[in-house]
Amino acid sequence: MRRIWVLIVGLLFVVQTLPGQAIQGELIVLLQNGIDVEEWLIGYAANDQSHSSTIQLGKTLSSQMNIHLLQNAGNFHDEIKLDPVVIASQPNYIIYKRNREEPDDPFYADQWGLETIMAPEAWSITTGGLTPQGDTIVVAILETGCDYLHEDLNETTWRNYNEIPNDGIDNDNNGFIDDFVGWNFNTNNDEHPLDFHGTSVNGIIGAKGDNTIGVSGVNWSVKRMVLTYNSLLSEVIEGYAYAKMMREMYNQTNGEKGAFIVATNSSFGINEARPDDFPVWCALYDSLGSVGILNAVAAPNMDINVEVIGDMPSRCTSEFVIATTNTDQIDAKVLQAGWGKVSIDLGSPGDNSFTTKPGNIYGSFGGTSSSAPHLAGAISLLYSLPEPEITINSKSKPALVARLMKSLILEGVDPIPSLEDRTRSGGRLNVFNSVALALGLDGRGDALMISDLYPNPSRGAITILIERSSGPISMEITNSAGQLMSRSDYQESSLGFLRIDLALHDLRPGIYFIKLETDAEKQVRKFVIF
Repeated sequence: MRRIWVLIVGLLFVVQTLPGQAIQGELIVLLQNGIDVEEWLIGYAANDQSHSSTIQLGKTLSSQMNIHLLQNAGNFHDEIKLDPVVIASQPNYIIYKRNREEPDDPFYADQWGLETIMAPEAWSITTGGLTPQGDTIVVAILETGCDYLHEDLNETTWRNYNEIPNDGIDNDNNGFIDDFVGWNFNTNNDEHPLDFHGTSVNGIIGAKGDNTIGVSGVNWSVKRMVLTYNSLLSEVIEGYAYAKMMREMYNQTNGEKGAFIVATNSSFGINEARPDDFPVWCALYDSLGSVGILNAVAAPNMDINVEVIGDMPSRCTSEFVIATTNTDQIDAKVLQAGWGKVSIDLGSPGDNSFTTKPGNIYGSFGGTSSSAPHLAGAISLLYSLPEPEITINSKSKPALVARLMKSLILEGVDPIPSLEDRTRSGGRLNVFNSVALALGLDGRGDALMISDLYPNPSRGAITILIERSSGPISMEITNSAGQLMSRSDYQESSLGFLRIDLALHDLRPGIYFIKLETDAEKQVRKFVIF
């Protein structure tokens, strides 16, 4: 019965209202037991003759619970809700599905991998781009080129604005002249070939989301640092070193120079290779991790146990490497994809992904080369969360946060039978689970405590409907930087739900988070004040 109270009084357990979508003149009222609605309306009108010709009973919604729809009552809502026989009243609203944030990119429906990793649910909390402190999140992508001016990539391509392009001067003193759009370690400039493989990888990580164009990246607004190699390992090592140098510069100058690189993506490798033969390569990952960079790498496109046959770089033992194999649309490991209980951490969608191609076109892309960028994009999305341990320590304790991100990714996987005993985690990437874990939630389908929060966006006043069986609830409101704005404690009513009306006129326009907590559960919801 208690859940029914929430469904009826809130009306919005599986839907949400939008500002300005109330049905003009219609009110829904919950009357005390024993009150006859028609007699109440007659008596109510007798107190004010003007009511008799306006308020009408439109429909009884539940005779058992005494809930009714009134028409032509909009002008009298303030009076009706103060009537002692009225338990609750509210406007009638147009309703919309909620709990998912799907972008309007026209080819999004073809991006099955984003649905599989529950990206829309994660986007309902954050769509990425910036940390709560305003740091621009960057993924360094080592590839054989990229059409970075592609219509769906140009806006999210990282530019080094501390460098004046084409002036022949190393303006930011990082050792590279005119590195305005990343760097090409083959041609020693910032020009990049229009490479199909690299353009595809870049699109999965960070094609601009929700821009009515093409596809969406895992992170809608992350900046992608384009680092081009030709075919040599020496160029790859140069690329890693550049990424490390730029993140270290960012940490040391508190963001004045460099780039806030949180992850690298490596959709390449050497089959049947042993890490003992590549000590310089493997050592780089610890160096990258020391400044806060986690490194997504792809397993080989061969059905082999890498522990036995070998592989690079997935066999590197650095704690700052996270290696993924390839899963398909039926949520199974692709046959021609490497595995290993120790070295391959998890699976990620890859087979037949849909992404960007050079020349403002789009198409399919597969293999483990497609799995790694799903992972790199997910790592970068976590950095935009308003979680104090991430926000406060990302620059002061960067290695600690990189380790935390790896833990959140691995603990958040969905168990997959074909990955059991073939990967370290036994599961496939689920970015929403990782987001939920970071915010102290279970993230695996438990009923929400907040059954609705409206209007959202708001001009400074919101209503929260909370479903709980019993017990005290604490509520905190934080801003996008994780700073505590207010804290309150509540005891749930005997009806099994709690309604809280908050006036938030003291808060400036921006993004805020409501965190509810009991002894056993936590729940976080985002709202916007404009």
